Amino acid sequence: MAITHLCRTCSKTFTTPNGLKCHAGAKHPNSPVKKGRNFKCPFCQRMFKSPSGIAQHIESGYHKVTRHQVTAAVHNMRIIPNISVKRITGPVQPSTTRTTYIATAASLHGNKYKCSLCKREFNTLGGLNSHLNSAAHDDKEFRCPKCKREFTLVSGFVQHLECQACGLTKPAEINGYFRNLTGRFSRLLTM
Repeated sequence: MAITHLCRTCSKTFTTPNGLKCHAGAKHPNSPVKKGRNFKCPFCQRMFKSPSGIAQHIESGYHKVTRHQVTAAVHNMRIIPNISVKRITGPVQPSTTRTTYIATAASLHGNKYKCSLCKREFNTLGGLNSHLNSAAHDDKEFRCPKCKREFTLVSGFVQHLECQACGLTKPAEINGYFRNLTGRFSRLLTM
């Protein structure tokens, strides 16, 4: 069983102590948890505390945009320094084919439902199906140019920057850069 780290204020759990520190602001006084909602989604009126919050909101499919379309749009932006894991030579299009996995009762092993791809276990069939529809088995798409850590989703990469895990940039720089890229990003997603 994985060790979880609990925020005593909001009861959110984290898999690493650094994740909890970033959330709580113990290590980083500019933690988004302590800020107001100053970032507006480019597609609706919802407000968020951080750029990564907007990225998670869009990647979740809330605006009928898939996480794969978000990834393709970010790759097409050709951000400098390069954050793409894959070498990009032309326009990036999200794949038009998607494999969808649906677990059935046959996934039950003892009293847990087991993922046939990674062997992770879940208490409910719904939990297993949520896992199968998540980014858990997607490729790593983004890389931090400083520490070389890789991320599946752009929201994870932005959280890494916001948390200052490797000290690549300061929060104010991330916020300004994100605001400058928002219009370009939203145009790529609506083409």
